[in-house]
Amino acid sequence: MRYVSVLWPGLRQIWVSGAWSGLALAWGFAACLNAALWLTWGWTEIVDRATLMGLWAAVVLFWIGGIVHGVRLIQKTGATLAPVESSDLFSLAQGEYLKGSWFEAEVAIQRLLERNPRDVDARLMLASLHRQVGHAEDARAELRRLATYEGAGKWQLEIAREWEMVRQIPVAGAAGGPSQVSGRIQGSAQDMHPESELPSDLPIAA
Repeated sequence: MRYVSVLWPGLRQIWVSGAWSGLALAWGFAACLNAALWLTWGWTEIVDRATLMGLWAAVVLFWIGGIVHGVRLIQKTGATLAPVESSDLFSLAQGEYLKGSWFEAEVAIQRLLERNPRDVDARLMLASLHRQVGHAEDARAELRRLATYEGAGKWQLEIAREWEMVRQIPVAGAAGGPSQVSGRIQGSAQDMHPESELPSDLPIAA
């Protein structure tokens, strides 16, 4: 959509910043195009053929110049916004998570992790998201990975809390059906998930 917006001169400036210069550019192009159309198919007797060809040449040059200017604006604003985009992306992921939009939240988190695979905050949110949708193994994998990261110490309590909640997720396909599995959770979580237990004294990178 960013590049579609450059097809009409001035539209990119109006869309992004509401600039008056963009509005003037858009109106100017519209006036030139309308004049060329009317003189070509309407008032054909007003101007000669040479003048009409010159007017159409001006319209084409105006259009090409507007496209070039719009593309340069996209490249310029993209470079300017790159340093702050990650924080905006985290806010987006957090907002979608709080709304329960799990798919949208995971997409935003994965984009954050593509930029920084050791993003502690994003990893913790991803582990919590996996737990919310019942993907216990994925949640455990993220928590184990998170415990080795530098800077994870600030989230030590939250990581421990996530482990406790993950342990309460029934094992998929366990014998006896969901109701029987749920009944065993309180008394035998250790037996149900022996491979998933995180030692209480596991060192978490500070």
